[in-house]
Amino acid sequence: MSVHQTRRFFKERDSYIVNNPQVGPTLTKAYWECGNSRPFLDIVKELTGKELSGEAWVNALKESVDDKIKRERKEYEEALAKEAAKVSSADKGSSPTTLDEALKMTIKFVDGDELIADSSTLPGGILEACSAFESYVESK
Repeated sequence: MSVHQTRRFFKERDSYIVNNPQVGPTLTKAYWECGNSRPFLDIVKELTGKELSGEAWVNALKESVDDKIKRERKEYEEALAKEAAKVSSADKGSSPTTLDEALKMTIKFVDGDELIADSSTLPGGILEACSAFESYVESK
C-alpha cells in the first residue's frame, strides 16, 4: 500500500517518476535517513501528507490491463520525447540516433551465473539483448 501511495505522491507532485532527479533525495530524506528510529506509518504520512491507506493500491487494481498498457505506453513515449528534447537542446543538432544512445544505458540479462545477453556487446544493442532474452525465456 505504501509503495502505491508513494508513487501517487510523486506523480501528483512532479507528474513523473522515471528519471526524476527529485525522487532519490526525497526518498532518502523521508524514508531511509531515519532508519528504524521512527514508526513506519508516521514516515509515510509525513512524505505523502496522508495516513497510509489502500486507496492508491485499490485504484491501481481497478485499472484494466488494456488501460494500464495504454497509459504506460503514453507515459513512456512522453518520457522518450522529453529526454530527446533535452539531448537535442544540449547537443544542438546531434540528437541520438538509436535507443541505446537515447537511454545511455546498458542492459544485461542474467540467469544465476549465466549471462544471457549484454547490450553493450551486441551490434543491435538493447533491442537485440531483449530479443535474445525473449528467445531464452521461450526456450525454457
